[in-house]
Amino acid sequence: MALRTQLLSLSDVSAGEIGRWRELAAGALEPNPFYEPEYLLPVVRGLGDADKVSLLTVSKNGDWIACAPVHQQSRWGRDR
Repeated sequence: MALRTQLLSLSDVSAGEIGRWRELAAGALEPNPFYEPEYLLPVVRGLGDADKVSLLTVSKNGDWIACAPVHQQSRWGRDR
């Protein structure tokens, strides 16, 4: 079966998706607490950036195998 990618807005992430995210974080070979939902969600919401940050997920046969937060930039390159 092929891999499937999905981009989920952090402002709309469901409780079930947060649970899947927690499972991935708990099983990581190199844990990174800054990528865990208990850290990232309050920070992003507190900064008012929940609509600019998404969670990129990769799934195989319906099971998540990877996820990472992604910040959407409005433009490319240096500010002038």
